[in-house]
Amino acid sequence: MAIVKALLPAFILTFVITAVLAAAGVQGGVLAIQPAPLIETHVFWSWPLFLLFTGLSWTFVTMMR
Repeated sequence: MAIVKALLPAFILTFVITAVLAAAGVQGGVLAIQPAPLIETHVFWSWPLFLLFTGLSWTFVTMMR
């Protein structure tokens, strides 16, 4: 159950951090920031960052139990 609670903060952190990094012109590398086409716009996304933030959020959620 803690992993499900950790998904929302991980999504928000990934969305914000990749938007800031993409606005600065950072692409590729270990973070693999890629534009993900959404309905009529592009949103930047990074699966490595999402997995990292999911683990971090999961750790915080389990520590607060």
